[in-house]
Amino acid sequence: PISLFRKSINVQLLTLSALSIAFTGGLIGLLSFRLAKNVIEERLIKKDLPVLVKLKAVKIENELEKALQISKIFSNDPELMEWFQTNEIKPELEKSTKQKMTQIVNLMGYTRIFASNLSTKSYYYFEKNNSHEKEIQIDKKKIEESSEEDKWFFRFWNSKKDYEININKANENTYAYINTLIKKDKKKIGVAGVGVKLTDFVDEFFAIDQYGGKTWLVEKESMKIQISNDFSEIGNPASSVIGEGISLQMSELNHEPQIFISQNTVGKLTFFAFQSLSLNNTVIVYAVPYENIMRALSIMRTVTFISTVFTILIAFFIFLFY
Repeated sequence: PISLFRKSINVQLLTLSALSIAFTGGLIGLLSFRLAKNVIEERLIKKDLPVLVKLKAVKIENELEKALQISKIFSNDPELMEWFQTNEIKPELEKSTKQKMTQIVNLMGYTRIFASNLSTKSYYYFEKNNSHEKEIQIDKKKIEESSEEDKWFFRFWNSKKDYEININKANENTYAYINTLIKKDKKKIGVAGVGVKLTDFVDEFFAIDQYGGKTWLVEKESMKIQISNDFSEIGNPASSVIGEGISLQMSELNHEPQIFISQNTVGKLTFFAFQSLSLNNTVIVYAVPYENIMRALSIMRTVTFISTVFTILIAFFIFLFY
């Protein structure tokens, strides 16, 4: 081959032409890849990811906003206030209030509704049981500050908030509990609220998508995960699950979506999208591995390179033969 190359001007010209074509093809392919990569990154950062993470936030906020309004209406009910202020001694007010509680559960499909009286420490509630959905019974118990399951009442009571929204996961289901103050003329009477089962649409929006992206709901103050498609991640520090850079990004977050590229916990480059919820102190975090987004471009680059090499070789030998 070396001897043939030295003696034949045709082979030399063909070789130089092939090298020129290869260089030109490779340069064009590289520039096209970089241009396409920049276009995709810009589109994801400025358009696609902000819209996607905002859609997730709106879906949750709409459900929570509706539950909050129902809870506020119930906590401001005149008959409920009068019943509690008279230390629950009027049977007609008790009957009317309990009827309203059952109506709210039936109409709105909530899993829990409750009302608690500060003066008597009575806690009236209905917990919806799937096996007895037609049976509606308002239960009663006494709230005790020493009880672990009742500490939420006293914590909320002393928080100086008019309402709060707590989101957690139990028995493979995600719930939101909305607590609102019962007060008249600025005098605190008790706490009322509803419990909403969020699992149906949470699973849809928090599941791993076609890009391998994943979504979490993180509480700003504690920096712990409140909702995840992986039950074992609930309650863990967000930095140990999502990445170390999450704390800094969340501290600078406002009401608009924020998108940035950083490394996740295993060191892989990742697109991160943040969106805070307006109703409570939580943030939706959406993460997509960088390589998942660029996989199609990488495949196209490899195919282009291989095709260019084979085309040059085939053309070279065809011209050489003839």
